[in-house]
Amino acid sequence: MEEDHNNPEETSAASAPVGPASPPGDHPSKSRALLQRRSLWLIGALLVVLAGALGYHWLFGKPKIVYTTAAVERGDIESTVAAAGIVQPVTFVDVGAQTSGVWIV
Repeated sequence: MEEDHNNPEETSAASAPVGPASPPGDHPSKSRALLQRRSLWLIGALLVVLAGALGYHWLFGKPKIVYTTAAVERGDIESTVAAAGIVQPVTFVDVGAQTSGVWIV
């Protein structure tokens, strides 16, 4: 058979701390240790997110614009166009000379 342990002296002795009680200022409390651990995790998570954002920007960011420059110099401008077809003017103009005098042939 099972014994009934309803003795208040036994239950209070089992739940009481075994060692001597320490003053509250000697050791950091559990909540302070938890807060320090949380802040370390938060700082670590922020560093991981920051590293990910910088890596993404470095890999997929806008490419730098590169300009080609040259020194200014005088010279002729040549432009050559290679095409096949017939070249026709948009409008025709008759050019003639009007002279007075005698024709000698």
